Amino acid sequence: MIACALLLLAACSPDRGSYDLILQGGRVVDGSGTEGVSADVAVRDGWIVAVGDLGEADATERIDVSELVVAPGFIDMHSHAELEEDYGRDARPFLAQGITTVVMGVDG
Repeated sequence: MIACALLLLAACSPDRGSYDLILQGGRVVDGSGTEGVSADVAVRDGWIVAVGDLGEADATERIDVSELVVAPGFIDMHSHAELEEDYGRDARPFLAQGITTVVMGVDG
């Protein structure tokens, strides 16, 4: 549902300028439980600004993600993250897994 809304919004959007990055041809999954759709995702200044067929659009960088899934960040609802340890301090292990939000202290 949200993916359809994003595609509709992108199709109606007047924003057709040059982009910093286009993730091309990935399966866009929005977390709503609906089937993902094949689409391009354009990013400018760190923000997603267009979703849809952007094959003709200009971009500084274009990455073929046709064999990958493009999804919002994942939430780790029961993390045993140790932010005091070297491996947890900069969150790279979490980001490498697509986790962008961590809930901590759930065990009391």
